Amino acid sequence: MQGQVLIFCPTKMNCENLCKLLTNLCPQEFREHRSKERLAILSQLKDEHEGRICPILEAGIKSGVAYHHSGLTNDERLLVEAAYKTGIISIICCTSTLAAGVNLPARRVIIRSPHIGKQMLKKSQYLQMIGRAGRAGLDEKGDCITIVKNGTESVAFRNMLNNPLEPCISGLCDDQQREAFFLDLIVLKGLVL
Repeated sequence: MQGQVLIFCPTKMNCENLCKLLTNLCPQEFREHRSKERLAILSQLKDEHEGRICPILEAGIKSGVAYHHSGLTNDERLLVEAAYKTGIISIICCTSTLAAGVNLPARRVIIRSPHIGKQMLKKSQYLQMIGRAGRAGLDEKGDCITIVKNGTESVAFRNMLNNPLEPCISGLCDDQQREAFFLDLIVLKGLVL
C-alpha cells in the first residue's frame, strides 16, 4: 500500500455514505492489509462505547477506510486519527473540519465538491484542504483532485480560485472581544491557582 487519501465531503452524511461505498469496493488484499491492527482499533472503540459502534464505521475500519466528522465522539476521532497516522487506515472520508487543526497529511486529497454544506468554499479553506497533499519532509509527491460540476458551480469555483485571499483579522482587534478574552484569562488563572 502506498500513500494515503483524504476525501473531503460537503456533509457528514456524504462522509458516511462514501465510506460505506468504498468499503464495499475494497479488494480483498486491501482488507487483509494490517487486519489484526484494525481489529484491535475496533476492540478499543467498542470498549470505550459499551460494545456499540456505528456499523458503517466498523465495516470501514476493517477495510482500512473511516469517516471523520463532528458526529464522532472525541475518543472516536482520536482513534481514527491515530490509526491514519500509523497507516492502519488508508482512506478517511471527512468534512472540512479535518483541514483546520488536525495534522493529517496525505499522498492524495480529493475534494468531492467545492462546498461546505451549501456554501461555496472560501479560498483559505480550499488551500487548507489541498495543503494536506504531499507534505514536505513526509512525502515525495502529492496531488489534489477537485470535483466541480459544469455551469454555475464551475464559474463560482474559478472565481474563488482567482480571487485574492480573504483578510484574516484577529478577534482581539475588536474591543469587546479583547475584553472578553482578558476576562476569560483572569477566570482561568483563578481556577488554576
